[in-house]
Amino acid sequence: MVDETIEKMAMRIATIIASATQQADRDLPLVFSEPGTRGNLARLLSITPSGEIIRWDSREDILVLLLLAIQPMITTKDGPRPTSSIPSGLLGTVLMRLRAMCPPVEHIVHEPSIVNDRLITKPGYDRATRTVLIMGHRDRRRWEECYSVPDEPTEDDAQAAFEMLDTLIEDFPWAAPRDRARMMAAMLTSCARSAFSASIAFLWDANEVGTGKSFAAQACRILGQGSKAVSEWNLGRGEDTENKKNLASALLTRSTRFFHNDEVRGPINSPFVGKIITADDGAESIRELGVNRLIPVSGIITSACGNNVTIADDHARRWFPIRLEKPLLQMATGRTYSVPDLTRHILENRPALLAAAHTLVLRAIQQGPAFEIRAMGFPSWSQRILGALSWVNKGDTSIATQALEGWNNDVAGADPLVEAWGPALEYAWKVVDRPMAAADFAKAVLTSDLDLYVPDELTGVGPRQLGARWSQALKGLRRRKIIVGERVFVVDALDKGGRWQFKVDAYSMRDLQMGVQEPLAPESLSAQEKKARDARMKKEVY
Repeated sequence: MVDETIEKMAMRIATIIASATQQADRDLPLVFSEPGTRGNLARLLSITPSGEIIRWDSREDILVLLLLAIQPMITTKDGPRPTSSIPSGLLGTVLMRLRAMCPPVEHIVHEPSIVNDRLITKPGYDRATRTVLIMGHRDRRRWEECYSVPDEPTEDDAQAAFEMLDTLIEDFPWAAPRDRARMMAAMLTSCARSAFSASIAFLWDANEVGTGKSFAAQACRILGQGSKAVSEWNLGRGEDTENKKNLASALLTRSTRFFHNDEVRGPINSPFVGKIITADDGAESIRELGVNRLIPVSGIITSACGNNVTIADDHARRWFPIRLEKPLLQMATGRTYSVPDLTRHILENRPALLAAAHTLVLRAIQQGPAFEIRAMGFPSWSQRILGALSWVNKGDTSIATQALEGWNNDVAGADPLVEAWGPALEYAWKVVDRPMAAADFAKAVLTSDLDLYVPDELTGVGPRQLGARWSQALKGLRRRKIIVGERVFVVDALDKGGRWQFKVDAYSMRDLQMGVQEPLAPESLSAQEKKARDARMKKEVY
């Protein structure tokens, strides 16, 4: 009855709507509350059994929603009669109540999914993970019969799952084993994005047109979301404004989780794209076009394809390049695939293939990586995707180790410290055979016969200034990893009663990837080499 008090009516109406279910699917609540971000209010939405998202944002929307769930009545002298007239103060109060009372939703998926640490397989709403799994009734039997993931996957389960997925990509012209391994990381990421808070971006790079890079990226999308759909981004002046609009539309409709550029021209240097890659889910927001509302960015995978693409320095650590190179013979004759129609094959076998991907990731979630995995700036992604690949092998090498091959070299150029200090520290590792005062350390490096670059302010000075300048510079390098080739150099600074001494330790890249953190031992200097070094260090200007 709408002749009660506003507060009483609002509570009754909100209680009815918050507990209502869809007429076509009793496992699906009628209304959900989508959490806001940065002080932005939660938003109400409904999800139809077919997957359509309906948002209840305006007062007119709330009136329609209210009339879906209740029939307002007024008292007349002839008794109660229906009405569609609602007191103006009621709608806002109902909206506030619903934001707090409706079941919260963060993930809307259309296939079994790993959300955080939990495998969601039952269609409907899972309150523990705030997930809605939408699946048509005609599809449910197929998924029940063909999708099977062990409760606790063994190492053998993981290896079998890997081999099933690996057959999908064996015909692509990968430039090296690491590129095939990285493709596997991209496939697992596409299938388990809701299992971690942020994802590295993927770049399919090729030496020629027609190499299959777009086809490889598309295979990941079809496997992960069942469609080729993407939200497009582009490079160029003013393009980030359009990129925001495109991504906002995809986030509102939940139409795709892929933010993709299929033909990169020029170096990847978009500030907006870089921010989307590095931000944890919910940490960034985009303003909805035409209204004063923010949309949280969550669950996105950024990707790109191109030929001989360059990546700007500040983007280097955000991308996992996957290289394809068509051999000359294939350029002339073309190539054949053992699976002639890969798209159709994935769609027809998607429940089993997705189960294989989830088996691998679930193994990493339950057991952790088989060996220590570096974070690469994306800790949860590294632990769960590279961690999954640490349990499986091709030949005698784990797929995670193959995927990381050359990664440090790829990103080393993005660190200005490598150019400034790499050769000097490599040389110091060989000739500074004990902890030395900063001045002695400097003299040992600057008197090298090699052409070693060091910052200008550290050269051309006398012994008195030398120690102070080098001490400050070397202290600034403590705990910084300087990568040169397959070695990682670290400055070790020791405080000896207020007097600092320095030396350099070196580590093998492969050892670190395998969890071995023992420093390497340089070749010992001979007595003659030490004598020559000490003689050179007696110069007066360095």
